[in-house]
Amino acid sequence: MAFVTEEYYNSTFMGLPIAAEDFARAEAWAERAVGALTRWRITADNFDSLPAWMQTAYKDAICAQMTYYAQEGIDVAVKGVSDKSFTVGKVSVSNAAKTEGSGSMIAPLVYSILGQSGLIGAHVPVHERWGI
Repeated sequence: MAFVTEEYYNSTFMGLPIAAEDFARAEAWAERAVGALTRWRITADNFDSLPAWMQTAYKDAICAQMTYYAQEGIDVAVKGVSDKSFTVGKVSVSNAAKTEGSGSMIAPLVYSILGQSGLIGAHVPVHERWGI
């Protein structure tokens, strides 16, 4: 089950444009990233039982991650690296914005959206399906 529809992303969240043929892939990747961040506590089975504000926060976090992919490229998700290069006159700089580590893989806006929701942090238990 996709948590975010194209209609919600484009009309409610109003993120950066994502081609229709790329939407499902971007949503799935973003859903995985946000799911991992929230320690898989939100599932298709319990989503509808959440308060409306928490459902909105979760969907908006996925949208924010999708917008991040649209802006930075999916390589951020795969490698944790944003490869940006530029040339000014005779000077060429490769990987000027190269950032590594898990912090670069998640959009800063995702942390802002979920930060006060109680869905992220060390206090959030791992989903019971993992038997932990």
